[in-house]
Amino acid sequence: MMPGINLKVDNRTAVNTYGYPLHRLILSVTLVIITSLVSLHTGLAQKAIVTLEPKEIVIGQHAALRIRIEMPLEASVVYPAFSDTITKQIEIIRFGRPDTLMADDIPFVLEQEHIITSWEAGYHPIPSFDFLAVAGQDTLQFRSDALLLEVQTIDIDPEKGIKDIKAIWGIPLTFRDILPYLAGLIVLGLLVWLMIRYLKRPKGKEQQPTVWEQPDIPAHMAAFSSLSSLKNKKLWQAGKYKIYHSELANILRLYLEKRYSIRAMEMTTSEIMAVIDPLIKDPVHLNNLQQILEVADLVKFAKFIPEASLNESSMELAFDFVDGTKKIVTDAG
Repeated sequence: MMPGINLKVDNRTAVNTYGYPLHRLILSVTLVIITSLVSLHTGLAQKAIVTLEPKEIVIGQHAALRIRIEMPLEASVVYPAFSDTITKQIEIIRFGRPDTLMADDIPFVLEQEHIITSWEAGYHPIPSFDFLAVAGQDTLQFRSDALLLEVQTIDIDPEKGIKDIKAIWGIPLTFRDILPYLAGLIVLGLLVWLMIRYLKRPKGKEQQPTVWEQPDIPAHMAAFSSLSSLKNKKLWQAGKYKIYHSELANILRLYLEKRYSIRAMEMTTSEIMAVIDPLIKDPVHLNNLQQILEVADLVKFAKFIPEASLNESSMELAFDFVDGTKKIVTDAG
């Protein structure tokens, strides 16, 4: 048994030798422990430190309002919502962003700086700000101390009288200042020169209609002329098979359009054969036309390289087809 404490085993309250109830003693010790823990926690609690630099300004001069948040643990801090003014007399010129800092003795530090000013002389209080810290499921509220901003007016000596505004200082021009205007003049001059050349260009002769566009030239004569011109180009001999067979097929399509009034230039080979079949009675001519068009399709779409004999035979078949299907005009009309 501890000295100084005398416990009784009857139904009366247990007391120590000093006559103090035991349950009150236990409660007092517990309160002391809780108070110590709270004090320890308070030493590590979050806090907001607001400073003003400088604290004295002249009307319109800027001052830095710095907010420093110190916390024992990393948390999300909710800052007070600032508008363009802190109070009616204090205006915020520029808002700063919170920055996280590293400190040896403080686990988590946030700093933010706002630039403020005032246009009214006097002593203007900056009220305390409320902050919230959210860490996990805990939300803590803390407050900064209030500050005082002293705004001084500009000293005016009435004996010196009113002076005129100082003259504007002239800044010498540099090449960098002139460069945009110089570039604009060059571009403008170039546009004027191009317009003059365009207006003075020699007028080209009116383009003469082709043999296919002249109504007095029969379709077979236009075809013979075009086939002869294509033959003289010697395209396939120079390895230009695709151009050769494409022009050859187009000549026959133009011939069919002028001879039979069908839109052959807009049709595929199968569509042409379906339309022209009832118009041409000789199957030899139909086979010749189909062979020419199909070879042209192979060269154009399948990159087929025909032999020399096939290139020559396509030209001969084209002449035979036009000659065998040409329209015969009699004297009677």
